[in-house]
Amino acid sequence: QSSFHLQLGRLLQTKLFPCIYQQHFFTIANQLARGYKLITEREERIDAMQIFLIAGEKSRAASAFPEAQFFFARGIFLIRDEVDWKDNYRMCVDCYSKAAETAALTGDYEKMDEWLNIVLLRSKELDDQLRAYYIRVKALASQAEMEPAVDVGLEAMKLVGVKMPSRNVLMHTLFDLAKTRCLMKRKCVEDLLQLHPIEERHMIPALRLMNLLCTISASGKRTLCPLICFKSVQLNMKYGMTEGMPASIALYGALLLRFGFSITEAAKYSEIATTLQQRLGYKETIANVTMLTYGIVFP
Repeated sequence: QSSFHLQLGRLLQTKLFPCIYQQHFFTIANQLARGYKLITEREERIDAMQIFLIAGEKSRAASAFPEAQFFFARGIFLIRDEVDWKDNYRMCVDCYSKAAETAALTGDYEKMDEWLNIVLLRSKELDDQLRAYYIRVKALASQAEMEPAVDVGLEAMKLVGVKMPSRNVLMHTLFDLAKTRCLMKRKCVEDLLQLHPIEERHMIPALRLMNLLCTISASGKRTLCPLICFKSVQLNMKYGMTEGMPASIALYGALLLRFGFSITEAAKYSEIATTLQQRLGYKETIANVTMLTYGIVFP
């Protein structure tokens, strides 16, 4: 039966006209997936991996997470040796990373850890390692394991030279508060919108991770939360805008209020965060920005 489905998938791949290929893409992917264990030739394996990767991405975009994991897992099965990792590195990393991320969404944390460990072991590029850590941190946070999530995230940030003090935390916090206030004092929305694009590729996932740590440290490690927030704002100002920056600025405004600064100063950054969120249309942080702005600064 598996050989029949594989042969049918092969025929559809080769015989369908290009103009109707996309209409029947999932039919091809499903037929190949039913006979994937019989695919042994290297060229065909790589082609099938590409099909399973695309099918997984399309399924995930449609919120069909179990189906997405089904396709990603079959793509992973077809990765056989060192040559695959050497010649098709990006495809291999994408298969494992996206499979792990999807497994987290379906609650299959055991598989997620298994696949992330392989990414961290095999990855040659820093941004791939940081993305893997981001997935792990977010999964831990979704299980309400906030303190371990912060620990994992801070360990990952050491890869880009961001370290948190183990002693004299209050002194470091006050120093970074003063530094951040000087940095942000004359900034307005237009200044932030004109931030230059991030040039260091690895800083995109690094800043995304740092912005996530801002949120979860409020529940995970409250003594470090202000310091993480201040460093996050500093890094965003140095390297460029990311999707998490509005939430970091909103938290910064809320923290100013908690540190005893005026409501006027705190409100300024809450308004900046809200305006950035609206203009840039970032969906990932809209809940955090709204909660920090209207739950703390403007209750």
